[in-house]
Amino acid sequence: MIEISDSLRSLFSAQIEERDGSYIVDVPASEIEHDALAADETYRVAILKSESST
Repeated sequence: MIEISDSLRSLFSAQIEERDGSYIVDVPASEIEHDALAADETYRVAILKSESST
């Protein structure tokens, strides 16, 4: 079982996309709009394998 830190600010699903030789994870606008995240901050990110392929 995975332990989730009490400092978790956001949890969402996204696909990793390749763009111009880099890999991108798009953050949903709702995470910014609801003050879970800010565009000018740096965050630690964890990647968990999805149970489904979609």
